[in-house]
Amino acid sequence: VPPFDTGPGSFPAPRGEAGHGTGAAALAAGLAADAPGVAPAANLISIRVTGADGLSDIFTVARGITAAVDAGAQVINISLGGYATTGVLTAAIDYAEAHGALIVAAAGNDQATQLTWPAADPRVVSVGAVDAIGQQVTFSNSSPQLQISAPGYGVQTAWLDGQRVYVDGTSASAPIVAGAIAAVMSVNPGFTAARAWEVLATTASDAGAPGADADYGRGILNVGWAMTYHDHTRVDPAISHHYYDAANSQMDFVVQNRGGQSVSGLTLDVDTNGFTLSYRVPSLAPAASTVITIPVDQKTLVATGALTYKTTLGTPIGVNDQDPSNNFKTSRLTPPKK
Repeated sequence: VPPFDTGPGSFPAPRGEAGHGTGAAALAAGLAADAPGVAPAANLISIRVTGADGLSDIFTVARGITAAVDAGAQVINISLGGYATTGVLTAAIDYAEAHGALIVAAAGNDQATQLTWPAADPRVVSVGAVDAIGQQVTFSNSSPQLQISAPGYGVQTAWLDGQRVYVDGTSASAPIVAGAIAAVMSVNPGFTAARAWEVLATTASDAGAPGADADYGRGILNVGWAMTYHDHTRVDPAISHHYYDAANSQMDFVVQNRGGQSVSGLTLDVDTNGFTLSYRVPSLAPAASTVITIPVDQKTLVATGALTYKTTLGTPIGVNDQDPSNNFKTSRLTPPKK
């Protein structure tokens, strides 16, 4: 039976210890003030699926999924994976889906262009890792099947014997998303896990290439936006991302409407090394986004050594933007190394 690895990134304990599971659980639903989870009111069900060596196998993972469903789990986090699967795992995922339980799984930490199983199953919420500034961490696996990204580098969590540690890995990113699903369910009584996931997918902060992409999935988890998604009075246009499209030699500036009502009359000022141009942003429905594109002159890029882009999103007079902090973004583009 193909082995499954916990793939702990730089989780700081030997793989055979229980710290990996403790840290993941705390990220999802921790209660401590200095190591809070995303959904501290959630009830945890702990099912061990690894041996003393920190490894598991498909049969054991499948049995763990089934046991979690039978215990009443609505969201199942799996911070491990392997590059092979069998019908046994598929059947367990079928069982979870039939009983309304949603599986969230780590994408893998091998800088690979495929996801580990069970994250590779399209019914599973696969999670990649980003750092504190929203950049994909180099170890995080990429794939067109990737669903979403979340913090997975230098994340503080609880550990064995009351310790607090900093951890890296998609093993940390996955429980953050699992906790976010539970949090959305908690403020929306009657929501299933699948419906809560739809809200998280819709409210992800676009990153990487505009739209869904292999490095970030639907984007970066945005719990604040998700928790206010149904507030139709909220106004919050935002600059989501700067992306260099090397194939077309252009910069893409993504603007998202993170509010609950349509916005119009926005402008985007783009300062490139001190030279500013202003662009009109089309009207945006709630959760919609648009891309402002400008060409990159390669001769200028090489001659100057770098192009610095400073963008400012302007709102019409009288519009009460409830989070103006996301109306500014700066990025720096350097010539490719020869």
